[in-house]
Amino acid sequence: MNELIFKLKKSYLCIENKKIIIASLLIFNLILSFSKYDITDLNFFQFILYNIYNIYYLFMIFLVILIILFSNLQKKRQNLSLILKLKNKSDYIEYIIENFIFSVCVVLSINFFVVVIFSLILFHGNYGLGNIPYYNISYFIYLIFFYVRIALIFMIYGIIIILLEKNFGKFVSLGGCLFFCLNLFIPLNNNVVENILAMKWVGNAYLSFVQYPTFMTEVFCSTLYILVLMIVVYVLIYLYKKNNNDVI
Repeated sequence: MNELIFKLKKSYLCIENKKIIIASLLIFNLILSFSKYDITDLNFFQFILYNIYNIYYLFMIFLVILIILFSNLQKKRQNLSLILKLKNKSDYIEYIIENFIFSVCVVLSINFFVVVIFSLILFHGNYGLGNIPYYNISYFIYLIFFYVRIALIFMIYGIIIILLEKNFGKFVSLGGCLFFCLNLFIPLNNNVVENILAMKWVGNAYLSFVQYPTFMTEVFCSTLYILVLMIVVYVLIYLYKKNNNDVI
């Protein structure tokens, strides 16, 4: 546990432009919260969910992750002592990915607490847990699930972009950034998934509101989508280790 806390602290200190990032998150969350502060027909956790569902909010979070990603890559590329220390490609790519994951975890954790604090300040309504009618689970449980899913998907998107850069260069990596950004805005023809066979393979389906027959169906479809993304990650790691001679 102490080691995990140490890594999180170290990751926070190593984040480039962290003051700008945190300030941007504070301002954006404040604007979103104020835009909905007069809504009183929702409970507290619904209010937070409605803020997070916002596509512009998700786009802002993803841009912050991209800033962290490219800042970390640039810093590690210029760190000659690190390059000399991590001569093995497996060690190098694992270090880059681990550092990125911890940095994103720190920023997203800070962001979540900011959302909750602003919601506590601005919300005036029912603070009960309440249940989602068609799932029969509390909005609190769904909020945690939804935010963790966002974090996992965005982290995997980031790892894929890192590996694209390492395997194919900056232009392909930038193409990956553009693809994932556009993926956030792809409209969904139907916001209802009737069964597992009808699950959606567009990222936006797991970053916005989509109704499933049961909560476990949503969990299963989300897990399957994330597993497919992880397969892409492992393929790209394999290609990097196999085809590249240089560590960087």
